[in-house]
Amino acid sequence: MNLITNRYNQKSPTVITSNGLSISTPIYLGLTNDQAKQILNAFRSIVAKQRRELGYVDTPRSVGQLSVETKTTPPTTPAEDELGMSEESLRFALFGRNGTPERLVLKLCRITGVHMTTRTELEQVFSLWLDEWYPTDEKSTTQPISKPSQEAKSTRATKAKASAVVEAQA
Repeated sequence: MNLITNRYNQKSPTVITSNGLSISTPIYLGLTNDQAKQILNAFRSIVAKQRRELGYVDTPRSVGQLSVETKTTPPTTPAEDELGMSEESLRFALFGRNGTPERLVLKLCRITGVHMTTRTELEQVFSLWLDEWYPTDEKSTTQPISKPSQEAKSTRATKAKASAVVEAQA
């Protein structure tokens, strides 16, 4: 099994199994406000440094005693390109919702050097979650699966027949 590459040539957290089943792993990390501020400020520092390296300076121009500040659009930096969003969009993503996609946090960690979690911690969370759904034999709480009732079988058969009639008419 391999992760799917989307149309933007980025890996997505989805795998297609041999029988065609799609399995995705959405993980959301709930950063505290202090953690979000820390990683946003680290990103801002990197972006500001990269802009200076690109020769961009946003300073007011003075004419006599009058100071005029013209709003110019700064160039996109390599950090923004890698993250896929600007500082303003990042601020919204970090503070505008309850939980941040793991891909965004992990990319930010890689770009800024500020680490919020480890691979081991994420694996432990997945392991706990899977243990909840697939308990070991010692603590098995699963109930045997009962056969569908006769009424459920007839309803499914009726729906199947109706679908076949509709398709035949089309």
